[in-house]
Amino acid sequence: LAASTALSGTYVPNTSYPLTFGARADGGQLALSGFIDEPAFYTNALTAGQIAAHYAAATTNAAGYASQILALHPAGYWPFNDGFNPPVAANSGTSGAAFNGAYLNWSTTTPDFQAPAYAGLEAANAVLQVFGTNGQAALPPLNLNTNTVTFECWLKRNGDQPNYAGVLMHRDAYGTNACGLGFHGANNHLGYWWNDASSTYNWDSGLQPADGQWTYAALTISPSQAVISMYDGTTWSAATQSLSHANQAFAGVTRIGSDGGLSGRWFKGSIDEAAIYSSALSQTQLRNHALSAFGSTNLVFFTQLPVSQAAYAGASASFSSQVSGTPTISYQWKFQGANLLAATGLPLSFASVDYTNAGPYALAASNNYGGVLSPAATLTVLPPPSVTNLTYRLLPGGAGQALDLIWPSGTLYSASNVTGPWTPVSGASAPYYQVPIAPAAPSLFFKAE
Repeated sequence: LAASTALSGTYVPNTSYPLTFGARADGGQLALSGFIDEPAFYTNALTAGQIAAHYAAATTNAAGYASQILALHPAGYWPFNDGFNPPVAANSGTSGAAFNGAYLNWSTTTPDFQAPAYAGLEAANAVLQVFGTNGQAALPPLNLNTNTVTFECWLKRNGDQPNYAGVLMHRDAYGTNACGLGFHGANNHLGYWWNDASSTYNWDSGLQPADGQWTYAALTISPSQAVISMYDGTTWSAATQSLSHANQAFAGVTRIGSDGGLSGRWFKGSIDEAAIYSSALSQTQLRNHALSAFGSTNLVFFTQLPVSQAAYAGASASFSSQVSGTPTISYQWKFQGANLLAATGLPLSFASVDYTNAGPYALAASNNYGGVLSPAATLTVLPPPSVTNLTYRLLPGGAGQALDLIWPSGTLYSASNVTGPWTPVSGASAPYYQVPIAPAAPSLFFKAE
């Protein structure tokens, strides 16, 4: 490309966008499909004869090409002879090297997600690291022409994700027809796109990968529904969107780590083991993939976690859970971190709860291949509806008696005199607070309001 007429004035570089090769600098939508070599940039207009000489040198005297370019003092000249690491995002799937990808925009690989912590991975495993403002791997057109597809990968968030950050995302050459797995809005929940329809990217799965932790994520598309699945090493979760999905060509670039290069939609963190299938994998197949990273598909995992709840004093309560794994699973409920005596089954039930039952409960489940511990679920014991203000009861204990203060809501105050001044009791929150009774303790008055 050269000016056809004489130019005047002083050269002023455009500092709004970087100089890029192979795609536009304003988002990378119109990407070149092919090869580029020996690009050069001059701050003056070369003559037609100089350009012809360069062409002739490249076609008849390749060894002397670089010296001819440099003789005209280009501002920039990139022969692309220097190797770089990683050279290519190699495809290990059935399509082979035809679907190899390219690392773009300062993306890099770094050692992580390795054995022995993840027994199914290599001890020297490396992952794609991207930065929330740049970095991605780009794949050539997959040409799937389907509405039955599965995307899967392992990802590790590095903080809050940009609005609609892409993870495995396809767009055509004009930035439309988005299809793939990403994040819904800016709430760190997983989401998806199909044919750029708002009914897809506005749907919230409610599934949130933990920050700084490797999490398996998958999107399964079929003609009538989309399923997003997630496994965090303890719990398998899935969310389903019932919606019609039309065939998509996948004729553009598919990117790992961004939504088609669109401004601001870059994933922030690390991605590994990305795969795309032209079929809808079952939940069993996806779970086996996720579990295999830990070395065995027989591992125990939760499909339903215990949920926090509240119950009136004297009423019944129970914690339930669902666990999968083979062979036989053993259970142990824990209260405040310690094993509960004879609490080794499902569900954990209380015929009549008391304030002493209030607190955090967790379920440990294990088999011959390992075990998992659920997050804590809290049981809150409320005063009976008949208690409308502050009441109390005396509790005997090994070190003497204690006063159990009970109130339905509001703040608990204490004072050394019934007329005040009243100050909030540190550490007290409705509906109960226990005060030791000791001869040396000062007399106190209490109220709740």
